[in-house]
Amino acid sequence: MTALKLYLGPPEHKHRSGRVARVRVAMSEPIGRATKIAGRTARRRTTAETGEALTGHQTAEPDLGVLAAQVLFSVQRELFTALAEQGFDDIQPRAGAVLAYLRADGIRASELARASGQHKQVIGSLVDDLERLGYVERKPDPADRRAKLIYPTERGLLQMEAAVSIMRTIEERHAKALGKQEYAAFKTALHRVAELQRRAQARR
Repeated sequence: MTALKLYLGPPEHKHRSGRVARVRVAMSEPIGRATKIAGRTARRRTTAETGEALTGHQTAEPDLGVLAAQVLFSVQRELFTALAEQGFDDIQPRAGAVLAYLRADGIRASELARASGQHKQVIGSLVDDLERLGYVERKPDPADRRAKLIYPTERGLLQMEAAVSIMRTIEERHAKALGKQEYAAFKTALHRVAELQRRAQARR
């Protein structure tokens, strides 16, 4: 379900104290929040939307982080608006850390954590929420009765299919605008950059 991976939010990490907390950076602020300014409602814009660097200065060429955030937040808004219109209005973008990697034959929480880059405790909390909402269920692992596998429910499968369809529409629109070859080259380059970034992070 690679098409779903775009709607993952920023990773969450575990403090030395053992507590799990979301890393907050300038470009991870909620988008579209309104605030009162001089008696009128004005829309707050994040660093990612304005193209400013993390220093707060306007830049002629947005850096990789800003560009990635612009794509991520815009896709998230379009995807989750469309999902809500189809009846899936009870899930948040952070649930993508689970939904994007589910398999019909089940998957362990440790595999979800590794694939999504989230801490296992975060995945456990997300699975709890999704189980309560009726999107996933836990069952014993046939290969190890002490372990549990996480399966999509019927509603979970329907949501995943809807998300794949929405993402396909988004991608087809961009491919049409850029041309299929240019868009394919863009995705290939983006995959390489993502992998290089992952490897660099893993070495730290």
